[in-house]
This record gives sequence, structure tokens and C-alpha cells, in this order.
Amino acid sequence: MRSRDPDALAEFFERYFDQVYGLVRHLLGDRTAAEDITQEVFLKVHRAASQLDPSRDPAPWLWAIAANACRDVWRSGAYRMGRRSASIEQDEAVALRLASRGDDPERAAIAAELGLNHAAVRKRYSRALAALGCVTRS
Repeated sequence: MRSRDPDALAEFFERYFDQVYGLVRHLLGDRTAAEDITQEVFLKVHRAASQLDPSRDPAPWLWAIAANACRDVWRSGAYRMGRRSASIEQDEAVALRLASRGDDPERAAIAAELGLNHAAVRKRYSRALAALGCVTRS
């Protein structure tokens, strides 16, 4: 993996994706943000692959990257604003009023776009790596 071998990077991704996504989702409490941050974590891994010591377990290094990425999100103003709006949605009375307003095309479009599960994100990431020439398809 130190030489950014495409097969090694793909194997690394497949081995650790679910664990990183689970950690990030747990830390952030938001599926969409977790998908975005997990993608950023593996991009950072790709960029720093040459620094990885093959004689050591990469998990602590990977968890540190994930935790630091989450910390960056927590510090961002956008995350704090998102948490404020999430607290409004958690108010049952407000949620019922918002839900009773009928069909909202914008909301439906956003939900359709962001409604990907982590398996779909994983597949898109693999395809993106292949498109960039980082992975050879068999």
C-alpha cells in the first residue's frame, strides 16, 4: 500500500470501510455527514498511503484520521447550524406541523438524492477509484 498500489488500496478500503463508517456515524450522529466524512477519511488515506508503516496495524492510524475529521466537522459553523435545525425537528409538535404541510417537491428531491445507504456510497467510491485509474476492474 505504501506505493499506492491500486489493489492494495481497494483491499484496504473494503476491509475498513464499514468500521470507519460506523465510527464516524456514531461520533457525528448523522448518516449523511458520516457518508461524507468517511469518503474524506479514505481520500486522506489515499494521499498519505506512503507514510503507512506496513509492519504496524493500520487501525489506530485510521481511527485517528477519522476522529480528527469528525473533530473538524464539530468545530465547523455549518455543523453547529445543522445541529440547531436538527433540534427543531426533534420537537414532536414542530415535526408534526412540518409533516402536515403536504408534498414538498424540494424536500422530496433532496431526500431522494441523500437517501443513499452506505453500501451505495461504497460502490460509488469504488467506481470513482476505478475511473481515476486507482483500481483495476476484473
